[in-house]
Amino acid sequence: MALAGEAWRQARTELQQRMKDIAVEEHLSVLGHWSIYRSAGLHPRNFVGIDMAVDCMDWPVNLRQEFVALWRPLQDSLMGAQGVIVRWPDSSCQRKAELLAAFIRHHPRCLSDLPWPMALFFARLFLLAGQVDLYILHRAQVVARLGLDIDMFEGADDQLPALYRMCMANEQASPDQALKLLRDLREEPIGHLPEYNDFLQLANLYLPHESVTLEAESKVQECDRSFASAIKGKRIAIVGPVSNGLDNGQEIDDFDLVIRPNHRSNNALDSRFFGARTDISYYLEDDLRKNALEPDNYLTAMSPLQFVVLSKSCLSAFPWLSRLAGRLRPRFELGIRCNPFFTGYPSALPRMLMDVLRFAPLEVKVFNADLYLGRRYGGNYLRANAGYTLYPGFTLHDPVSNFIFMQRAWRGGWFNTDPVLAEILSLSVVDYQAAFLRVHDNSDSR
Repeated sequence: MALAGEAWRQARTELQQRMKDIAVEEHLSVLGHWSIYRSAGLHPRNFVGIDMAVDCMDWPVNLRQEFVALWRPLQDSLMGAQGVIVRWPDSSCQRKAELLAAFIRHHPRCLSDLPWPMALFFARLFLLAGQVDLYILHRAQVVARLGLDIDMFEGADDQLPALYRMCMANEQASPDQALKLLRDLREEPIGHLPEYNDFLQLANLYLPHESVTLEAESKVQECDRSFASAIKGKRIAIVGPVSNGLDNGQEIDDFDLVIRPNHRSNNALDSRFFGARTDISYYLEDDLRKNALEPDNYLTAMSPLQFVVLSKSCLSAFPWLSRLAGRLRPRFELGIRCNPFFTGYPSALPRMLMDVLRFAPLEVKVFNADLYLGRRYGGNYLRANAGYTLYPGFTLHDPVSNFIFMQRAWRGGWFNTDPVLAEILSLSVVDYQAAFLRVHDNSDSR
């Protein structure tokens, strides 16, 4: 995998060439458009033009110098990452990010003046650093700056303007506005490209269930036919790992199918709260790799399942999976042309919902989830990793985008929940962010 610095230098050369051909007064606009890049992690393209943008600012000289003095060392470290940045490439990055965060607390205009893609990059960078309040503040400012103004995306490569327009509608438009935009997009060129069909279908999940129809059922791929047949018309329980104190077990076991993430034999979930059955489980390669030397721990749990859902890369990474034969199913992949989120990618629970809802279940109900507003994991869900931090995961899976999707789909009648999750999904976005901040803020450099 190439270093981030190699991609940065290549993009830098191309950007500098492009800047030669435009008037100085247009530089900031071009730099902003260049920085628009849909990626799960932090991409070098997001920050390749930051110092050029700073040169365009009318900041006092000492302010510019101090910002650059703090940013440049961090940038140099980030360029040592492998590919997109989802965790710090070296041990010094955290401290460098904290020093920059302390500066931004005193000089917030240094982010609010930058083009919005750069401000969003820094918001997510500060999330990775545990500076959750800065992430919440500057993410909200970016959303406020954008609204539904498509002009903000003019000049972006490919179909990004249309994609981002729908993503912004998903995030903040009324259902009527979002539905109109979705119908308009279906009439535009993007709506007739097969590779964008899943994106347009998933955008439906932000709208009231009765107002739209998912069409994916008629376009089921061969590898999904048996899975689609198992889901259609069934009552589905999707069960998370959170110990929320509710005696959900019997209700869970009464559903036609029970789906869990990362089901394994040593998880020791109390059946009174989590139920005893598991019919389908979704697995991440990272989860399997943590226990790569103990495959029997997974095989014991996987063998009775109807379906074991995982990425295709797992099949080559873990040869012991071949013993499961027909139970294996490739997971539904969410590339940049499919992901309906404004930023980040769906985490496990929204991803499972997106997958299952495509195949016309009779009912879906979600249990034992709190959208990261607690640390009450059941069984051995995270206990094997005492030093585990969720921040890399939050950088990949933007928590606010995940919350908004869950809230809109729940309000739209696509799924039901237990009372704990229902209370969380009843929060406003601002109140959710405040609750998230209380749980996860790790900043100590104010």
